[in-house]
Amino acid sequence: IIFRATPQWFVSMEKTGLRIKALSEIEKVKWTPDKGMKRIYSMIEGRPDWCISRQRIWGVPIVAFQCSECGETILDPKLINKVADMVAVHGIEIWHSTDISELLPKDTKCKCGSQTFKKGKDILDVWFDSGASYAVVCEKNKDLGFPVDLYLEGSDQHRGWFHTSLLESVLTRGKAPYKQVVTHGFIVDKNGYKMSKSMGNVVDPMDLIKKTGSDILRLWVSYENFAEDISYSEESYVRVTEAYRRIRNTYRFILGNMFDFEPSKNVVAYDELREIDKWMMDKINVLTKEIRNAYDNFEFYKIFHLVHNFCVVELSSFYLDVSKDILYVSKKDSHERRCIQTVMYTALDHMLKLFAPILPFTTEEAWQSMPYKKEGSIHLTNMPSPNRDQIDEALALKWNDILKLREDVSKVLEDKRKDKIIGHSLDADIDLTLTEDLYNIVSHININLESIFIVSNVTVNRGSNLKIGVKKSSFNKCARCWQYKKEVGTIKNHEEICERCKNAIS
Repeated sequence: IIFRATPQWFVSMEKTGLRIKALSEIEKVKWTPDKGMKRIYSMIEGRPDWCISRQRIWGVPIVAFQCSECGETILDPKLINKVADMVAVHGIEIWHSTDISELLPKDTKCKCGSQTFKKGKDILDVWFDSGASYAVVCEKNKDLGFPVDLYLEGSDQHRGWFHTSLLESVLTRGKAPYKQVVTHGFIVDKNGYKMSKSMGNVVDPMDLIKKTGSDILRLWVSYENFAEDISYSEESYVRVTEAYRRIRNTYRFILGNMFDFEPSKNVVAYDELREIDKWMMDKINVLTKEIRNAYDNFEFYKIFHLVHNFCVVELSSFYLDVSKDILYVSKKDSHERRCIQTVMYTALDHMLKLFAPILPFTTEEAWQSMPYKKEGSIHLTNMPSPNRDQIDEALALKWNDILKLREDVSKVLEDKRKDKIIGHSLDADIDLTLTEDLYNIVSHININLESIFIVSNVTVNRGSNLKIGVKKSSFNKCARCWQYKKEVGTIKNHEEICERCKNAIS
């Protein structure tokens, strides 16, 4: 390779003050991730003068004319605008097909006295073309405007599109062309290598969509931090598929228990909810706040983990689990059941709207089954906002202690199950000794401990240390709720059911 120095067109970084202005504007832009700012700042800070010309057969011409005698260049704004108007009508080829006599005024004369000129053959660098997209696409469109809200591209564009757009805009408009810049990494194989056909490690997204549907692929993309390179493996895709099923099953369970719930008539006011319901409303509103913040900061991977953990841990494994007894056993219009349905309706409404950009098809499908919805499509609704009046940090801390107690009880129950002392947890009666602080907490939670532990009977005593005693219940089993209660077998004409079930069906 022979390197040859040839005449080129440059923009001076110093004479124009472009370097200083550009560095100042970089600091005003929001860069995601933060390291993007450092990267482009160091590039601008150390770059040489900007060469904007290239020698190619086709491209946007640099409208310049050279004297055939001395080589002096004519670069006239009037001539540039004239050619620009012609290109707007006839396309770029007009520069090449139009005779120079039609472009230059007849009296055009060089300083050397010559009147013979030739058209320049240089074109603008293609990055200069794309760097002007903010002006062509957005600035002239009153519905879009300038500066642009967001530039989104791969991390390689700190040297390309982000770079030239910044320099052009700062040079001609005095400010950056964008308010925010988001950069992403690239998809690589499980070993971290770039996917290529020659290596045989390419995964076609369409094959995955045909196999699992597009929502799971979208969920997989949101699963990782896109600011870094994302490694694809079949194992990671299977994990996300399983997570998708858990989220979808949560939607299905809630919808299955909303068949008789009409929000306009059956919603329970917040002040009338039980304490466990208010705790879940706190979790819903904290989730909403955190997801809204994650969207604002383009942290989509946080959204996936927030929704998944909420569905699996707080909602399905606890709140919905302890609510099944009331949903299935209590009277349909009982206060407790309506409280749970109010919370479930709120949880599903928020989850679907918050997750709609990531799972557009699944959330739409679930939305169409929502009772008494107003909008025809979930994608015509607004994102929910957190109700800060329902965020209760003290309540959340209190229920952390209750959840810890439930975890301790569950461990003992599991040990008894392994020892064949009990089968289902409802076979068990529990004798608890609680510290004074914990005793005071569980005495004011407005829900019986049998529901929280999913057992038949709980006895609570005060003590200096936590003690958990578990034994198989000696009472008879209710045929309806499956709990073991002392009144079963003693109630005339209703020997097989407990007092609560008798009241529910009477």
